[in-house]
Amino acid sequence: MALSSRLPPEVRTVLVEDLLHELRTGRLRTPSFQRMFVWQREDVIALLDSMFKGYPIGSLIFWERSTERAMERLDAARSEQPARSDAWYVVDGQQRLRSITGALTANPRPPFDVAFDLDAEHFVKARPRDQSLLPLHLILDTAELLEHLRRLPEPRRRARIDAANRVARGLRDYRLPLTIVRGDKAQVEEVFRRLNERGIPLTWIDVQHAMRWRAEDAEAVSKTQVDQSLRHLRHDARRDPLPDPWSWKELAVLESDPALLDQHLRDSRVAPAIPLNVPKGLVGRRPAVVLHPLDRLTYQVLVDARAKTLHARLSTHVFGYHMDSRLRGPRQYVDKVSASRAWRTRQEGWGTEGYSCRTDIASFFASVSLEQIDELLASTDGYAGNSRLLSLLRGWRGRSSRGALPQRCLPSFVLANALLITADKTLDAIPNLQWARWVDDYALYGPELETILEGLRALEDALGELGLRLSAAKTHIGGPGTPVFTDLRLGAASDELKELRELTESEAATFTQLCTEVLAAPWAARVRDVNFLVTRLKRHPELLDRPGWVKAARWMPHAAEHIARLARYDERFRENLESELSEVLEGPWVGQTWAQAKLLGAWPAAPMQTVPRLRELLARALSEQPAMTPTLAHMLAAELPLSEFQELAARSSDWLSHRALWLCAGRAGATRAWLDEQLTRFEAHALLRAAWETRGPALFEDRTVSERGPTDQG
Repeated sequence: MALSSRLPPEVRTVLVEDLLHELRTGRLRTPSFQRMFVWQREDVIALLDSMFKGYPIGSLIFWERSTERAMERLDAARSEQPARSDAWYVVDGQQRLRSITGALTANPRPPFDVAFDLDAEHFVKARPRDQSLLPLHLILDTAELLEHLRRLPEPRRRARIDAANRVARGLRDYRLPLTIVRGDKAQVEEVFRRLNERGIPLTWIDVQHAMRWRAEDAEAVSKTQVDQSLRHLRHDARRDPLPDPWSWKELAVLESDPALLDQHLRDSRVAPAIPLNVPKGLVGRRPAVVLHPLDRLTYQVLVDARAKTLHARLSTHVFGYHMDSRLRGPRQYVDKVSASRAWRTRQEGWGTEGYSCRTDIASFFASVSLEQIDELLASTDGYAGNSRLLSLLRGWRGRSSRGALPQRCLPSFVLANALLITADKTLDAIPNLQWARWVDDYALYGPELETILEGLRALEDALGELGLRLSAAKTHIGGPGTPVFTDLRLGAASDELKELRELTESEAATFTQLCTEVLAAPWAARVRDVNFLVTRLKRHPELLDRPGWVKAARWMPHAAEHIARLARYDERFRENLESELSEVLEGPWVGQTWAQAKLLGAWPAAPMQTVPRLRELLARALSEQPAMTPTLAHMLAAELPLSEFQELAARSSDWLSHRALWLCAGRAGATRAWLDEQLTRFEAHALLRAAWETRGPALFEDRTVSERGPTDQG
């Protein structure tokens, strides 16, 4: 279409009251690509203050187009809106629009719980029953405003009435600038590309999803599918290095009321993801996130529905977190232990006469883009829920800045395997090259060095097309006579010793030698090696060198979960470690909150001398790493008084920390009124509120993950 024939955007201004009218009549719509509300109360207050003072707040940009009936949420509640031929979809300005509608429509939840201080004449956090504060929803209701002002007490009644009139005029008379685009896709794209929205920019792919999105795209899933995804999720959670101490009580609500999940599949909201740094090596950290249970199950359901299609073209040389079309019943993914054994067996079969290489992709999960995932999902014909999956991934990336795929969960590994299929195919085309892959780790083998180099060049080129690259620091080439991987020896030993209840003299000597190697240089010990040894020591405690392991523990914060497992298995080791606990938690452990929490969790009830340490960690976790709060708070549930949990809950600023402290306070005897009030603080507590209403005090009495005991990770 020629530029001269395009419809020019319409620019107009409207009063706040008129904009709210368009909202109530169903004209304002939010496309599925719009991310969840991310502003804090301070942002809402700053916006209202600018409007009160007459400052410009920027134009709201809408795209006018026809739309079908849909569920919408722009104010305090969701409602079904009728089909319209002139609906306005928000292209730019959702945060401002949600702030205005939320603050002026009696929404009591953060961050919209804002009032106007009639004495200081500025906007503040609302406080019930404070007569110096004016509820903002009264501003647009003249009758209620006059009645409220009539009830103001002396002696500051006249001054407060004047202040109320000033803020009412300032907000009622403020004219919001609007830009309305009515053109075709090309024109909307051009306008969109010229936007420079503050915060995390959207992409044109998001807008394209909004163009084709309909409510029925998030089609309901069967109960069988949900049950299967719940089993996958629970299995994944048991192997999580930082499991929830309360076993995600919210999942029981989803099992009993599948309509909640169905509604979330049709929604576009995403709860905040809580960043988490998990130790990687002695001093390194691996970025990850903790997801809300409803979002996590939705992610699992959406990926499970695509897994067989995505993995249909997966090479037999790919191991770990892959779908096997031959599997039936509750589990669709190949067992991790079986996959690990097959991964080793393939490499051991290559021998040691040629050249081998091990490499992996640099910052893989952080480097994957939403555009790549969109292209991948477009290949899954016959399923219409792709826009919902992208809205989840976009919301998590916007909240945590941790890349497009959240780490530490099964669905991300499933998508990762499918993303690399094109790179895998380039290796198949190289003569005499053998290869294997475990997620983003590659193993290559060839008779000549040039074969390996050709494979690396081809892999680098293929990854470059995806915006990825190999890690030079983790690329190692071995010549003739060198085992493919030195760590295969421990894997082979694991297979040989795994099922034995009694060890022969030679087998015991081999096992002892492996322990000696790890204890001689614990700072360099690989987590998988420690895991293997601890698992075997549970069966053969007579081989445990307790003083040696206590000494080594000081240098192994990266293997904290397995040191903690050993302390749970062996009472004498736990006693030895307890006597030196304060010294162990110094040195390399300082600052590794995750590792300290895992080690201290080895005691069924925290030793009294560790309580001050736990309190210190809990206070630090609230401000630095809230993902640690559930583990630490659960450990202190029997040690701290109710008042301290209530005080900490008032200081918490995220749903995960607040949830943990709420559960601890409930176990410590908090009143029902306090518990009910606290559940209104975060929108993410909706499922927890449903569980509380259903189960009452029994909610605090369930057995926890730590009480059930650890799960061997194989």
